[in-house]
Amino acid sequence: MTIVRTALVLAAFVATAAAADAQSLYVEGGAALTWREPGWRQQAIDDTAPTHTATETAVFESGWWLTPSLALEGSIQIQRRQTLSWRYAYMSVSEESSTDRDVPIVGHVRGVAYRRGSVSIEPLVGGGFSRHQSESFTLVSCGSSGVTCVPVMPPRQSGASSTWEPLVSAGVDLPIRAATALHVVPTARLLYMHRRPYLTSVDFRGPSSGLGLMWTIGLALRFSAH
Repeated sequence: MTIVRTALVLAAFVATAAAADAQSLYVEGGAALTWREPGWRQQAIDDTAPTHTATETAVFESGWWLTPSLALEGSIQIQRRQTLSWRYAYMSVSEESSTDRDVPIVGHVRGVAYRRGSVSIEPLVGGGFSRHQSESFTLVSCGSSGVTCVPVMPPRQSGASSTWEPLVSAGVDLPIRAATALHVVPTARLLYMHRRPYLTSVDFRGPSSGLGLMWTIGLALRFSAH
């Protein structure tokens, strides 16, 4: 609900700021793939950390043009969760499954570096925060001895956490005018967020957080009032 409220406040802020000059308003939405490094837990001495893997992402942006070549905007990415399996073995032994994902909320300054005919090149840069969420479930419980293991059906939630992580963002859009008020927009984003070291509330006894560097490539539709 916090994410929904933030998105609504962002949309209301943009709409209010643009009310004095409705011709400057634009909204954009689309789908993308985000390459991010999930959390991981070393299970054996020869295990290596996972590489960046793609996850589906929905992207929404809204802003207004201050001049024909300069705009301010807000954006939100809603990423699909990624899953990892790991073994907990401190006071008791269990097989765990954890999910984590990011919801970056970013403010951008957008410029027009090139415009000719129906095509533009628009770099953007900004910053904000990511809502980093993780949730863990116990799949198999082995008790304190670790010998007798019993499947947990249904899986039992063993922890959840949400943190706000500061981030910086840069990217470029290539809007292609398809109609008077409609653009088809290939998009690219590069984000870096400051991660906390551990993914779950058990800290070093659980998975480590993945690297906070991620990139997104997608396709969006932009509706503009001018």
